[in-house]
Amino acid sequence: MKTQLKNFIAISAIWVTFIVMSHGFVFAPLVGDDFINPFSQFYNTQGKFVNAIRWGLTTTLNTHISIVGMFIGAMYQYLWMIFDGVFLGGHYLFYQLTKIFLLIILLETTLKITNKLFKEKIHQNYLRVLIVFVFVSTYQIHGNWSNDPVTSYPVTGIGSTILLLVFILNYLKLRDKNHIKNYVVTFFVLMATLFFYEMNLVLIPTIFIISAYLLKTKKISSSKFLLEIGIFNVIPVLTVIFLKILNRAVDYPYDGTSVDLNYKVIRTFFIQIYGYFPLSTIPLTIKIGAYNFQTSALYIAITTITLFAMFFLAKKTLFKSNTVRHKLNYFNAFIATVFLGLQMIFTALLFSITPKYQNELNILGKVYMNYIVGLVTIGIFLIAITLHLNSKHVLTAILTVGLITNYSNIHQLNLMNFNYRANSQVITAFNSDSPKIRCQILRDWLTREWPDYYKQGIISGLNFSHERIYKEPYCDVKNI
Repeated sequence: MKTQLKNFIAISAIWVTFIVMSHGFVFAPLVGDDFINPFSQFYNTQGKFVNAIRWGLTTTLNTHISIVGMFIGAMYQYLWMIFDGVFLGGHYLFYQLTKIFLLIILLETTLKITNKLFKEKIHQNYLRVLIVFVFVSTYQIHGNWSNDPVTSYPVTGIGSTILLLVFILNYLKLRDKNHIKNYVVTFFVLMATLFFYEMNLVLIPTIFIISAYLLKTKKISSSKFLLEIGIFNVIPVLTVIFLKILNRAVDYPYDGTSVDLNYKVIRTFFIQIYGYFPLSTIPLTIKIGAYNFQTSALYIAITTITLFAMFFLAKKTLFKSNTVRHKLNYFNAFIATVFLGLQMIFTALLFSITPKYQNELNILGKVYMNYIVGLVTIGIFLIAITLHLNSKHVLTAILTVGLITNYSNIHQLNLMNFNYRANSQVITAFNSDSPKIRCQILRDWLTREWPDYYKQGIISGLNFSHERIYKEPYCDVKNI
Protein backbone atom coordinates (compact mmCIF):
# COMPACT_ATOMS: atom_id res chain seq x y z
CA MET A 1 0.00 0.00 0.00
CA LYS A 2 2.86 2.38 0.87
CA THR A 3 4.57 1.65 -2.46
CA GLN A 4 1.33 2.30 -4.36
CA LEU A 5 0.81 5.59 -2.53
CA LYS A 6 4.38 6.69 -3.27
CA ASN A 7 3.92 5.78 -6.93
CA PHE A 8 0.64 7.71 -7.11
CA ILE A 9 2.28 10.78 -5.56
CA ALA A 10 5.21 10.52 -7.99
CA ILE A 11 2.92 10.21 -11.03
CA SER A 12 0.77 13.10 -9.78
CA ALA A 13 3.88 15.27 -9.35
CA ILE A 14 4.96 14.47 -12.91
CA TRP A 15 1.47 15.31 -14.21
CA VAL A 16 1.43 18.64 -12.36
CA THR A 17 4.89 19.48 -13.74
CA PHE A 18 3.71 18.58 -17.22
CA ILE A 19 0.65 20.84 -16.94
CA VAL A 20 2.62 23.81 -15.55
CA MET A 21 5.29 23.48 -18.23
CA SER A 22 2.66 23.12 -20.97
CA HIS A 23 1.57 26.71 -20.36
CA GLY A 24 0.96 27.34 -24.07
CA PHE A 25 -1.67 24.61 -24.12
CA VAL A 26 -3.37 25.33 -20.81
CA PHE A 27 -3.29 29.09 -20.32
CA ALA A 28 -3.99 30.38 -23.82
CA PRO A 29 -7.05 32.62 -24.40
CA LEU A 30 -10.20 31.46 -26.15
CA VAL A 31 -10.05 32.28 -29.86
CA GLY A 32 -11.65 31.31 -33.16
CA ASP A 33 -14.16 28.47 -33.09
CA ASP A 34 -13.37 27.73 -29.44
CA PHE A 35 -14.63 31.22 -28.56
CA ILE A 36 -17.82 31.28 -30.64
CA ASN A 37 -18.97 27.65 -30.86
CA PRO A 38 -20.18 26.99 -27.29
CA PHE A 39 -22.43 30.08 -27.38
CA SER A 40 -23.59 29.89 -31.00
CA GLN A 41 -24.34 26.16 -30.84
CA PHE A 42 -26.23 26.60 -27.57
CA TYR A 43 -28.33 29.20 -29.36
CA ASN A 44 -28.82 27.07 -32.49
CA THR A 45 -29.93 24.08 -30.41
CA GLN A 46 -31.97 26.25 -28.02
CA GLY A 47 -30.06 24.69 -25.13
CA LYS A 48 -31.73 21.29 -25.56
CA PHE A 49 -29.82 18.02 -25.33
CA VAL A 50 -31.91 16.30 -28.03
CA ASN A 51 -31.27 19.22 -30.38
CA ALA A 52 -27.53 19.01 -29.62
CA ILE A 53 -27.56 15.34 -30.68
CA ARG A 54 -29.45 16.24 -33.86
CA TRP A 55 -27.01 19.10 -34.51
CA GLY A 56 -24.00 16.78 -34.20
CA LEU A 57 -25.46 14.33 -36.69
CA THR A 58 -27.00 16.66 -39.28
CA THR A 59 -23.99 18.98 -39.41
CA THR A 60 -21.85 15.97 -40.27
CA LEU A 61 -24.17 14.70 -42.96
CA ASN A 62 -24.36 18.17 -44.51
CA THR A 63 -20.69 19.14 -44.62
CA HIS A 64 -18.23 16.56 -43.25
CA ILE A 65 -17.55 12.86 -43.07
CA SER A 66 -16.09 13.05 -39.54
CA ILE A 67 -19.26 11.60 -37.99
CA VAL A 68 -17.54 10.60 -34.73
CA GLY A 69 -15.72 13.90 -34.20
CA MET A 70 -18.67 16.13 -35.09
CA PHE A 71 -20.98 14.22 -32.76
CA ILE A 72 -18.46 14.33 -29.90
CA GLY A 73 -17.90 18.02 -30.62
CA ALA A 74 -21.62 18.76 -30.40
CA MET A 75 -21.89 16.94 -27.07
CA TYR A 76 -18.77 18.68 -25.81
CA GLN A 77 -20.10 22.15 -26.66
CA TYR A 78 -23.41 21.36 -24.96
CA LEU A 79 -21.75 20.07 -21.78
CA TRP A 80 -19.49 23.12 -21.79
CA MET A 81 -22.48 25.46 -21.46
CA ILE A 82 -24.17 23.20 -18.89
CA PHE A 83 -20.95 23.31 -16.84
CA ASP A 84 -21.00 27.09 -17.19
CA GLY A 85 -24.50 27.16 -15.74
CA VAL A 86 -23.77 24.83 -12.83
CA PHE A 87 -20.40 26.33 -11.92
CA LEU A 88 -20.98 30.03 -12.45
CA GLY A 89 -17.83 31.53 -13.88
CA GLY A 90 -16.65 28.12 -15.06
CA HIS A 91 -16.48 28.80 -18.79
CA TYR A 92 -12.73 29.19 -19.01
CA LEU A 93 -12.18 26.57 -16.28
CA PHE A 94 -13.99 23.92 -18.36
CA TYR A 95 -11.74 24.73 -21.32
CA GLN A 96 -8.61 24.40 -19.18
CA LEU A 97 -9.80 21.16 -17.58
CA THR A 98 -10.42 19.73 -21.05
CA LYS A 99 -6.87 20.54 -22.10
CA ILE A 100 -5.39 19.15 -18.88
CA PHE A 101 -7.35 15.91 -19.26
CA LEU A 102 -6.30 15.48 -22.90
CA LEU A 103 -2.65 16.29 -22.16
CA ILE A 104 -2.50 13.65 -19.42
CA ILE A 105 -4.09 11.07 -21.74
CA LEU A 106 -1.58 12.04 -24.45
CA LEU A 107 1.31 11.63 -21.99
CA GLU A 108 0.14 8.19 -20.84
CA THR A 109 -0.55 7.01 -24.40
CA THR A 110 2.90 8.17 -25.50
CA LEU A 111 4.32 6.25 -22.54
CA LYS A 112 2.64 3.05 -23.73
CA ILE A 113 3.87 3.54 -27.30
CA THR A 114 7.42 4.16 -26.07
CA ASN A 115 7.33 0.99 -23.96
CA LYS A 116 6.44 -0.98 -27.08
CA LEU A 117 9.59 0.24 -28.81
CA PHE A 118 11.99 -1.45 -26.36
CA LYS A 119 12.62 -5.06 -25.44
CA GLU A 120 13.14 -4.53 -21.72
CA LYS A 121 10.87 -2.64 -19.35
CA ILE A 122 12.02 0.86 -18.41
CA HIS A 123 11.19 2.39 -15.05
CA GLN A 124 7.86 4.04 -15.81
CA ASN A 125 8.18 7.22 -13.78
CA TYR A 126 11.71 7.89 -15.02
CA LEU A 127 10.41 7.41 -18.55
CA ARG A 128 7.50 9.76 -17.83
CA VAL A 129 9.98 12.43 -16.76
CA LEU A 130 11.92 11.99 -20.01
CA ILE A 131 8.73 12.18 -22.12
CA VAL A 132 7.61 15.35 -20.33
CA PHE A 133 11.10 16.84 -20.68
CA VAL A 134 11.19 16.19 -24.44
CA PHE A 135 7.60 17.31 -24.99
CA VAL A 136 7.83 20.63 -23.15
CA SER A 137 11.23 21.32 -24.75
CA THR A 138 9.96 20.93 -28.31
CA TYR A 139 6.33 22.11 -28.46
CA GLN A 140 5.78 25.57 -29.94
CA ILE A 141 3.02 28.19 -29.86
CA HIS A 142 1.66 29.45 -33.21
CA GLY A 143 -1.57 31.09 -32.05
CA ASN A 144 -0.59 34.61 -33.11
CA TRP A 145 -0.52 33.65 -36.79
CA SER A 146 -2.11 30.20 -37.23
CA ASN A 147 -5.11 28.06 -36.42
CA ASP A 148 -2.96 26.52 -33.74
CA PRO A 149 -3.70 23.08 -32.22
CA VAL A 150 -1.42 24.01 -29.30
CA THR A 151 -3.32 27.04 -28.04
CA SER A 152 -6.74 26.12 -29.47
CA TYR A 153 -8.94 23.26 -30.74
CA PRO A 154 -7.77 20.73 -28.12
CA VAL A 155 -10.44 18.13 -28.85
CA THR A 156 -9.57 18.14 -32.57
CA GLY A 157 -5.77 18.39 -32.47
CA ILE A 158 -4.85 16.45 -29.34
CA GLY A 159 -7.89 14.16 -29.56
CA SER A 160 -7.02 13.04 -33.11
CA THR A 161 -3.43 12.28 -32.13
CA ILE A 162 -4.48 10.30 -29.06
CA LEU A 163 -6.76 8.14 -31.21
CA LEU A 164 -3.93 7.62 -33.70
CA LEU A 165 -1.63 6.41 -30.91
CA VAL A 166 -4.35 4.14 -29.48
CA PHE A 167 -4.83 2.61 -32.93
CA ILE A 168 -1.07 1.99 -33.31
CA LEU A 169 -1.02 0.33 -29.89
CA ASN A 170 -3.87 -1.98 -30.87
CA TYR A 171 -2.28 -2.72 -34.24
CA LEU A 172 0.97 -3.74 -32.52
CA LYS A 173 -1.04 -5.91 -30.15
CA LEU A 174 -2.71 -7.52 -33.16
CA ARG A 175 0.71 -8.31 -34.63
CA ASP A 176 1.62 -10.09 -31.37
CA LYS A 177 -1.61 -12.09 -31.19
CA ASN A 178 -3.97 -12.55 -34.15
CA HIS A 179 -7.02 -13.22 -31.99
CA ILE A 180 -10.49 -12.40 -33.30
CA LYS A 181 -10.98 -10.10 -30.30
CA ASN A 182 -7.89 -8.10 -31.30
CA TYR A 183 -9.19 -7.76 -34.87
CA VAL A 184 -12.56 -6.50 -33.62
CA VAL A 185 -11.06 -4.00 -31.18
CA THR A 186 -8.50 -2.74 -33.74
CA PHE A 187 -11.25 -2.33 -36.36
CA PHE A 188 -13.50 -0.25 -34.10
CA VAL A 189 -10.59 1.89 -32.89
CA LEU A 190 -9.60 2.44 -36.54
CA MET A 191 -13.15 3.50 -37.53
CA ALA A 192 -13.34 5.88 -34.55
CA THR A 193 -9.95 7.34 -35.52
CA LEU A 194 -10.73 7.71 -39.22
CA PHE A 195 -14.08 9.38 -38.70
CA PHE A 196 -13.05 11.57 -35.79
CA TYR A 197 -11.31 14.03 -38.08
CA GLU A 198 -10.74 13.95 -41.85
CA MET A 199 -6.95 14.11 -41.68
CA ASN A 200 -6.86 10.65 -40.10
CA LEU A 201 -8.22 9.15 -43.35
CA VAL A 202 -4.62 8.96 -44.55
CA LEU A 203 -4.29 5.95 -42.24
CA ILE A 204 -6.04 3.90 -44.94
CA PRO A 205 -3.14 3.96 -47.47
CA THR A 206 -0.62 3.65 -44.63
CA ILE A 207 -2.26 0.43 -43.43
CA PHE A 208 -2.19 -0.93 -46.99
CA ILE A 209 1.54 -0.16 -47.31
CA ILE A 210 2.30 -1.90 -44.00
CA SER A 211 0.12 -4.91 -44.88
CA ALA A 212 1.89 -5.25 -48.24
CA TYR A 213 5.28 -5.11 -46.47
CA LEU A 214 4.21 -7.78 -43.96
CA LEU A 215 3.02 -10.00 -46.82
CA LYS A 216 6.24 -9.51 -48.78
CA THR A 217 8.41 -10.32 -45.75
CA LYS A 218 6.17 -13.34 -44.97
CA LYS A 219 5.13 -11.98 -41.59
CA ILE A 220 1.51 -12.65 -42.57
CA SER A 221 -0.04 -15.15 -44.99
CA SER A 222 -1.93 -14.29 -48.18
CA SER A 223 -5.26 -15.13 -46.54
CA LYS A 224 -4.53 -12.85 -43.58
CA PHE A 225 -3.41 -10.11 -45.96
CA LEU A 226 -6.74 -10.28 -47.81
CA LEU A 227 -8.64 -10.40 -44.51
CA GLU A 228 -6.87 -7.31 -43.18
CA ILE A 229 -7.25 -5.41 -46.46
CA GLY A 230 -10.97 -6.15 -46.33
CA ILE A 231 -11.36 -5.07 -42.69
CA PHE A 232 -8.92 -2.14 -42.52
CA ASN A 233 -9.14 -0.79 -46.09
CA VAL A 234 -12.23 -1.85 -48.02
CA ILE A 235 -14.81 -1.24 -45.27
CA PRO A 236 -13.42 2.22 -44.37
CA VAL A 237 -13.23 3.23 -48.06
CA LEU A 238 -16.84 2.16 -48.68
CA THR A 239 -17.88 4.12 -45.59
CA VAL A 240 -16.08 7.22 -46.90
CA ILE A 241 -17.83 6.87 -50.28
CA PHE A 242 -21.23 6.48 -48.61
CA LEU A 243 -20.72 9.56 -46.43
CA LYS A 244 -19.45 11.62 -49.37
CA ILE A 245 -22.62 10.72 -51.29
CA LEU A 246 -24.68 11.98 -48.34
CA ASN A 247 -22.60 15.19 -48.26
CA ARG A 248 -23.16 15.85 -51.96
CA ALA A 249 -26.91 15.51 -51.52
CA VAL A 250 -26.74 18.87 -49.73
CA ASP A 251 -25.55 22.02 -51.51
CA TYR A 252 -23.11 23.28 -48.89
CA PRO A 253 -19.70 24.09 -50.40
CA TYR A 254 -16.71 23.83 -48.04
CA ASP A 255 -13.26 24.56 -49.44
CA GLY A 256 -11.59 22.64 -46.59
CA THR A 257 -12.62 19.37 -48.28
CA SER A 258 -12.47 20.40 -51.96
CA VAL A 259 -9.42 19.76 -54.15
CA ASP A 260 -7.34 22.25 -56.14
CA LEU A 261 -4.12 20.96 -57.70
CA ASN A 262 -1.84 23.89 -58.49
CA TYR A 263 1.64 25.25 -57.73
CA LYS A 264 0.59 26.08 -54.15
CA VAL A 265 0.46 22.36 -53.27
CA ILE A 266 4.26 22.04 -53.07
CA ARG A 267 4.64 25.28 -51.10
CA THR A 268 1.89 24.36 -48.61
CA PHE A 269 3.34 20.86 -48.18
CA PHE A 270 6.86 22.04 -47.33
CA ILE A 271 5.59 24.78 -45.01
CA GLN A 272 3.87 22.07 -42.96
CA ILE A 273 6.91 19.78 -42.95
CA TYR A 274 9.10 22.67 -41.80
CA GLY A 275 6.58 23.57 -39.09
CA TYR A 276 6.84 20.14 -37.46
CA PHE A 277 10.42 20.69 -36.35
CA PRO A 278 11.66 22.31 -33.10
CA LEU A 279 12.63 26.01 -33.28
CA SER A 280 10.69 26.49 -36.54
CA THR A 281 8.69 29.38 -34.99
CA ILE A 282 11.75 31.45 -34.02
CA PRO A 283 12.00 33.53 -37.25
CA LEU A 284 8.31 34.54 -37.08
CA THR A 285 8.53 35.13 -33.33
CA ILE A 286 11.40 37.59 -33.87
CA LYS A 287 9.57 39.24 -36.76
CA ILE A 288 6.32 40.02 -34.90
CA GLY A 289 7.87 42.03 -32.10
CA ALA A 290 10.41 42.56 -29.33
CA TYR A 291 10.46 40.30 -26.32
CA ASN A 292 8.95 41.48 -23.05
CA PHE A 293 11.17 39.94 -20.43
CA GLN A 294 10.10 41.91 -17.35
CA THR A 295 6.46 40.81 -17.25
CA SER A 296 7.45 37.13 -17.35
CA ALA A 297 10.72 37.09 -15.43
CA LEU A 298 9.40 35.00 -12.51
CA TYR A 299 7.68 32.46 -14.74
CA ILE A 300 10.70 32.23 -17.02
CA ALA A 301 12.86 31.56 -13.95
CA ILE A 302 10.50 28.86 -12.63
CA THR A 303 10.17 27.05 -15.96
CA THR A 304 13.91 27.29 -16.67
CA ILE A 305 14.76 25.76 -13.27
CA THR A 306 12.17 23.03 -13.90
CA LEU A 307 13.73 22.20 -17.29
CA PHE A 308 17.17 21.85 -15.68
CA ALA A 309 15.69 19.72 -12.88
CA MET A 310 14.07 17.33 -15.37
CA PHE A 311 17.28 17.22 -17.38
CA PHE A 312 19.41 16.22 -14.38
CA LEU A 313 16.79 13.75 -13.11
CA ALA A 314 16.57 12.02 -16.48
CA LYS A 315 20.36 12.03 -16.80
CA LYS A 316 20.83 10.51 -13.36
CA THR A 317 18.12 7.85 -13.55
CA LEU A 318 18.21 6.66 -17.17
CA PHE A 319 21.95 6.76 -17.90
CA LYS A 320 23.75 4.82 -15.21
CA SER A 321 26.51 3.38 -17.42
CA ASN A 322 28.30 4.15 -20.67
CA THR A 323 26.93 1.05 -22.41
CA VAL A 324 23.79 0.80 -24.53
CA ARG A 325 21.19 -0.18 -21.93
CA HIS A 326 17.95 0.04 -23.86
CA LYS A 327 17.57 -2.37 -26.77
CA LEU A 328 15.00 -1.53 -29.41
CA ASN A 329 12.29 -3.91 -30.49
CA TYR A 330 13.07 -3.32 -34.16
CA PHE A 331 9.83 -4.71 -35.54
CA ASN A 332 7.61 -2.57 -33.31
CA ALA A 333 9.88 0.43 -33.84
CA PHE A 334 9.63 -0.02 -37.62
CA ILE A 335 5.81 -0.31 -37.60
CA ALA A 336 5.41 2.72 -35.30
CA THR A 337 7.86 4.76 -37.38
CA VAL A 338 6.02 3.98 -40.62
CA PHE A 339 2.63 4.81 -39.11
CA LEU A 340 3.74 8.07 -37.51
CA GLY A 341 6.13 9.13 -40.28
CA LEU A 342 3.62 8.55 -43.07
CA GLN A 343 0.90 10.23 -41.02
CA MET A 344 3.11 13.35 -40.89
CA ILE A 345 3.74 13.24 -44.64
CA PHE A 346 0.27 12.20 -45.81
CA THR A 347 -1.63 14.69 -43.61
CA ALA A 348 0.63 17.49 -44.90
CA LEU A 349 -0.11 16.34 -48.45
CA LEU A 350 -3.85 16.09 -47.74
CA PHE A 351 -4.08 19.66 -46.44
CA SER A 352 -1.86 20.89 -49.29
CA ILE A 353 -4.35 20.00 -52.02
CA THR A 354 -7.26 21.99 -50.54
CA PRO A 355 -7.86 25.71 -51.32
CA LYS A 356 -8.55 26.57 -47.67
CA TYR A 357 -5.14 25.48 -46.41
CA GLN A 358 -3.28 26.64 -49.51
CA ASN A 359 -4.43 30.15 -48.59
CA GLU A 360 -3.91 29.81 -44.82
CA LEU A 361 -0.53 28.05 -44.80
CA ASN A 362 1.45 30.54 -46.85
CA ILE A 363 4.43 31.46 -44.62
CA LEU A 364 7.14 29.33 -42.98
CA GLY A 365 6.13 28.86 -39.35
CA LYS A 366 2.39 28.46 -39.93
CA VAL A 367 0.80 25.13 -38.98
CA TYR A 368 -2.51 23.29 -38.81
CA MET A 369 -4.03 20.39 -36.82
CA ASN A 370 -1.45 17.86 -38.00
CA TYR A 371 1.24 19.77 -36.08
CA ILE A 372 0.44 17.70 -32.95
CA VAL A 373 1.11 14.50 -34.91
CA GLY A 374 4.50 15.88 -35.95
CA LEU A 375 5.25 17.06 -32.42
CA VAL A 376 4.53 13.65 -30.89
CA THR A 377 6.32 11.76 -33.69
CA ILE A 378 9.50 13.80 -33.38
CA GLY A 379 9.25 13.58 -29.58
CA ILE A 380 9.00 9.77 -29.63
CA PHE A 381 11.91 9.62 -32.09
CA LEU A 382 14.10 11.78 -29.83
CA ILE A 383 13.18 9.68 -26.77
CA ALA A 384 13.96 6.42 -28.60
CA ILE A 385 17.28 7.72 -29.95
CA THR A 386 18.29 9.10 -26.55
CA LEU A 387 17.59 5.81 -24.76
CA HIS A 388 18.89 3.49 -27.46
CA LEU A 389 22.18 5.37 -27.90
CA ASN A 390 22.39 6.06 -24.18
CA SER A 391 23.28 9.56 -25.29
CA LYS A 392 23.63 12.38 -22.79
CA HIS A 393 24.65 14.60 -25.72
CA VAL A 394 21.20 14.23 -27.29
CA LEU A 395 19.68 15.03 -23.90
CA THR A 396 21.83 18.17 -23.66
CA ALA A 397 20.81 19.23 -27.17
CA ILE A 398 17.13 18.83 -26.19
CA LEU A 399 17.73 20.99 -23.10
CA THR A 400 19.28 23.72 -25.27
CA VAL A 401 16.29 23.64 -27.62
CA GLY A 402 13.98 23.64 -24.60
CA LEU A 403 15.50 26.76 -23.06
CA ILE A 404 15.12 28.71 -26.31
CA THR A 405 11.62 27.38 -27.00
CA ASN A 406 10.40 27.98 -23.46
CA TYR A 407 11.43 31.64 -23.61
CA SER A 408 9.86 32.03 -27.06
CA ASN A 409 6.62 30.32 -25.98
CA ILE A 410 6.19 32.56 -22.93
CA HIS A 411 6.65 35.62 -25.12
CA GLN A 412 4.16 34.23 -27.64
CA LEU A 413 1.62 33.47 -24.91
CA ASN A 414 1.93 36.99 -23.46
CA LEU A 415 1.45 38.48 -26.89
CA MET A 416 -1.52 36.23 -27.61
CA ASN A 417 -3.20 37.14 -24.31
CA PHE A 418 -2.70 40.81 -25.17
CA ASN A 419 -3.99 40.47 -28.74
CA TYR A 420 -7.09 38.56 -27.66
CA ARG A 421 -7.76 40.41 -24.41
CA ALA A 422 -11.14 41.51 -25.80
CA ASN A 423 -12.24 37.86 -25.97
CA SER A 424 -11.14 37.28 -22.39
CA GLN A 425 -13.01 40.40 -21.25
CA VAL A 426 -16.22 39.17 -22.90
CA ILE A 427 -15.90 35.83 -21.10
CA THR A 428 -15.07 37.43 -17.74
CA ALA A 429 -18.01 39.86 -18.04
CA PHE A 430 -20.38 36.92 -18.61
CA ASN A 431 -20.62 36.64 -14.82
CA SER A 432 -20.91 40.37 -14.17
CA ASP A 433 -24.08 41.67 -12.47
CA SER A 434 -23.90 44.91 -14.42
CA PRO A 435 -25.59 45.04 -17.87
CA LYS A 436 -23.84 48.36 -18.44
CA ILE A 437 -20.40 46.77 -18.03
CA ARG A 438 -21.32 43.78 -20.20
CA CYS A 439 -22.67 46.01 -23.00
CA GLN A 440 -19.64 48.27 -22.95
CA ILE A 441 -17.29 45.28 -23.21
CA LEU A 442 -19.34 43.77 -26.03
CA ARG A 443 -19.39 47.09 -27.91
CA ASP A 444 -15.60 47.31 -27.55
CA TRP A 445 -15.28 43.76 -28.85
CA LEU A 446 -17.48 44.58 -31.87
CA THR A 447 -15.17 47.45 -32.89
CA ARG A 448 -12.52 44.91 -33.87
CA GLU A 449 -12.30 43.41 -37.34
CA TRP A 450 -14.45 40.28 -37.14
CA PRO A 451 -16.46 38.72 -40.01
CA ASP A 452 -20.18 39.58 -39.92
CA TYR A 453 -21.23 35.96 -39.32
CA TYR A 454 -18.84 35.82 -36.35
CA LYS A 455 -20.24 39.00 -34.78
CA GLN A 456 -23.82 37.82 -35.22
CA GLY A 457 -23.01 34.38 -33.83
CA ILE A 458 -21.43 35.89 -30.72
CA ILE A 459 -24.28 38.39 -30.09
CA SER A 460 -27.09 35.85 -30.47
CA GLY A 461 -25.16 33.11 -28.66
CA LEU A 462 -24.11 35.28 -25.72
CA ASN A 463 -27.60 36.72 -25.23
CA PHE A 464 -29.36 33.36 -25.38
CA SER A 465 -26.82 31.61 -23.12
CA HIS A 466 -26.80 34.42 -20.56
CA GLU A 467 -30.59 34.50 -20.47
CA ARG A 468 -30.78 30.74 -19.90
CA ILE A 469 -28.29 30.91 -17.02
CA TYR A 470 -28.93 34.33 -15.45
CA LYS A 471 -32.49 35.06 -16.70
CA GLU A 472 -31.45 38.17 -18.61
CA PRO A 473 -29.62 38.78 -21.91
CA TYR A 474 -25.90 39.49 -21.96
CA CYS A 475 -26.66 42.82 -23.59
CA ASP A 476 -29.99 43.90 -25.08
CA VAL A 477 -29.51 44.38 -28.85
CA LYS A 478 -30.89 47.94 -28.66
CA ASN A 479 -27.91 48.85 -26.42
CA ILE A 480 -25.29 47.51 -28.83
